[in-house]
Amino acid sequence: FQALTPIMVKGKADPIPIFAPSRKDPPPYVGIGPGGRILFPWNEVSGSADASKQNILLLCGLRNWEGIRKVQSLLGGQFSAELHMKPSTVPDEPLTGQPAVLPPSGSPFAQGGVMLLAGPPGIGKLELAEHLVTYAASHLQCLPVFGSMGPRPTDIERLGIELLRSTIAVFRHLDPSLPGDDFMAISEVMPEQHDDVLDLVQEALAGNSNPDESRKQELLYVLADAAAALLEV
Repeated sequence: FQALTPIMVKGKADPIPIFAPSRKDPPPYVGIGPGGRILFPWNEVSGSADASKQNILLLCGLRNWEGIRKVQSLLGGQFSAELHMKPSTVPDEPLTGQPAVLPPSGSPFAQGGVMLLAGPPGIGKLELAEHLVTYAASHLQCLPVFGSMGPRPTDIERLGIELLRSTIAVFRHLDPSLPGDDFMAISEVMPEQHDDVLDLVQEALAGNSNPDESRKQELLYVLADAAAALLEV
């Protein structure tokens, strides 16, 4: 919070301190972090990673729950509590050959596609999403890219920033020689035909974007397009 000038209130002899909420700094890592750890953006903001693991064990461990049965039918294999008794990580070894477990034919994990987890709050969507990502990373040679809206609906460009930062984290995992600074790393691997967006990318990553709503919308599209360009490399 940012301290503002105290105000006088009727019935009070002394000025009353008042504060304005300030925007919370983004977490230092999104996606693949140091040591190959998978850092989910919603846990990094709230600091609830340990509680999230417990929720996954309790909820996804219910064998008759339709949610985990459907998800596991698309992933292949079986739900294992052991997978979530330690931090979620991506394997250190190079992504070569076939994964240890093959997803079923027709699954989006076998041939690409989209999966939508929908429903009212509190039914386990985040727990299923974390299990999906963790299982796919450890068994199916998938690397995670995230984009979330966050707790403030006005931070619409955040989705694009997370997409771009988690995408460059994948590049850095595959090539540890890339700079630790996100913008420097992006500058090295961005296809030449997209170099014209680098100034806007730098502005957004530094948190210096214009608060105007139309500007935020423009940044979101630019950042999402930049992430897509990198994923196509």
